[in-house]
Amino acid sequence: QNNLKINGITWLIIVFFSLQWMLPVCHEIEEAAHEEIVLKHHLKRSLNGPGRIIYLAQRLRKYVLPLFTTGATLVLLLTNELSFQNIILNFLAISFILEADNVIAALFLSDEQKRMMQSAANDADGELSGAVRMAFFITRAQGFLCMFALILSINIAEKVVTNCEGFLFFLLHLIGF
Repeated sequence: QNNLKINGITWLIIVFFSLQWMLPVCHEIEEAAHEEIVLKHHLKRSLNGPGRIIYLAQRLRKYVLPLFTTGATLVLLLTNELSFQNIILNFLAISFILEADNVIAALFLSDEQKRMMQSAANDADGELSGAVRMAFFITRAQGFLCMFALILSINIAEKVVTNCEGFLFFLLHLIGF
């Protein structure tokens, strides 16, 4: 029934809000890249086990989280009625969840802790500045890739998925399982 409601205006709204949705995705990837560089700088020549676990978490945040975000957005859009209100609210909900870690950090970290984090980032500033230029391009490319995957998945989902079991297979196939 949703494919009957997708017209030119609906696609325009989906594309517009996909671009808006892409910004928090890119921001999250960028943050993970910067934190990874700072962590690498402070873990040089060290066999710090917990630091390596955090490094792995940053890698997951940088490469896997955008895919899961795309899948979650796709599920929200395809399982609800495609009204303008639902499209806007679903994109807004995912964007809100992506920014939640920054809001929590702003609420619970003291000024001293924020200064300490800034100091750690400043120590790695030389390595960070060169990587920022490359990270800018890569994060935008990842964001656009997620956006195109989302739009393409919405477009082909109605043709590929004929029942609920098919939808699960479709989603697992999208993320590579």
